[in-house]
Amino acid sequence: MKKSLTRTLTLALTLAVGSPLAAAGKGKPAPPPEPAPCDALIAYLESLPVEPLTQSEAESLQFVREEEKLARDAYIALAAKWGQRTFTNIAAAEQAHMDAVKVLLDRYALPDPAEGKAPGAFTNARLQALYDSLLANGVASLTSALTVGATIEDLDIADVERMLSESDNADIDTLSQNLAKGSRNHLRAFVAQLAGLGITYSPQFLGPAEYEAIVASAMEKQVLYDAEGEPVDVLLTGCGGNGRGRR
Repeated sequence: MKKSLTRTLTLALTLAVGSPLAAAGKGKPAPPPEPAPCDALIAYLESLPVEPLTQSEAESLQFVREEEKLARDAYIALAAKWGQRTFTNIAAAEQAHMDAVKVLLDRYALPDPAEGKAPGAFTNARLQALYDSLLANGVASLTSALTVGATIEDLDIADVERMLSESDNADIDTLSQNLAKGSRNHLRAFVAQLAGLGITYSPQFLGPAEYEAIVASAMEKQVLYDAEGEPVDVLLTGCGGNGRGRR
């Protein structure tokens, strides 16, 4: 079952019709980010078998639930500060990511570390410190805020790839593939916004080759991935327009 996210990236490059940076152009608004994950992902997750859960898998699910909350909370705060629609749109997508993770927490009867937590508050001490640092940087200027967005997505992709490498459950791998897809789209959007302002983002967590492959490829729209990173043929209702994933 185990395959690298490189396969998904290869698929994205095959489907690419041009660089999002080129499409945005200097001084022009970036293309809108991928709509929030839809009910199709949750329905697909619920159709997969329940498998034995390792301690590592359990901890990864709980961590990524709060990591998605960090992204959502940061973007809500930065949207309020700067009034940029990019932050508002991606915050909604992060809420949908949180909802998808919660499906698997409930499925495996795992405690939810985000339950009852106010915006900007986290159970995980590492995430709390990271949020505080990122938000302090993000309120300094708009370019800093967009750089914070790119940094969050850069880190999210690296962490989700790690979760994928440590899991062999189909539902967790499916979740990972689709969280990574969303983060790739969000990274593309932030990098394009920065490029429009004459700023070049330097990846902090992804390797240079992987980062360049992501930002040089097109947005991955209207596609749902399975555990191996292959498109699933399902009706994508509620995803910003009707369509089907490709098999």
